Amino acid sequence: MPASDPFNWTQAVPWLLSAGSLVWNWINTRRTSALQRQTRTTTLEIEEFRRIRSALDVVLSDFAAGRDTFNILARSTESVEQLRKEIEKAQTDIMEVYFKLDSSLARADASSFLEGRDWQQILGTKWDQFGDKLNGVYKPSASRIDIQNTIDAASKILTNIIETIEARLEAEMKRLLNK
Repeated sequence: MPASDPFNWTQAVPWLLSAGSLVWNWINTRRTSALQRQTRTTTLEIEEFRRIRSALDVVLSDFAAGRDTFNILARSTESVEQLRKEIEKAQTDIMEVYFKLDSSLARADASSFLEGRDWQQILGTKWDQFGDKLNGVYKPSASRIDIQNTIDAASKILTNIIETIEARLEAEMKRLLNK
């Protein structure tokens, strides 16, 4: 009967290397899967952000055009009655854009990928301030200078709305890119 061979490391080394390779492959597979999931999620978040950002950019551009109209009216040399008519038309025009902007901000609130559920609140109180400011235009005792100053102040509120939304969009984009 042959004597059993004593333990020899040269026989165990291939088995240990194979086991180590299997463990390394398992760890590597888990890490790669996690990275792929994270990449897919980040890609979805960025695509959602692009969709919302594109819609908001279009509406903000229209909103800025309305603001520019108010800036022009603040420097108008028209009579008080003519100026009030033009302000009323500009107010009607920007109201349509306001509803589009409000809808776009509601979509941002509904997004599961964007941070915060307060996008619409950016618009709410500032829009009320804008409306309150414009009410001063229709005072019977308001002079052209008073009306122009009121329009200028209202225009600044619109500028603040635009800047606040754009700053929020920039912060959101930076957050997504830093993931």
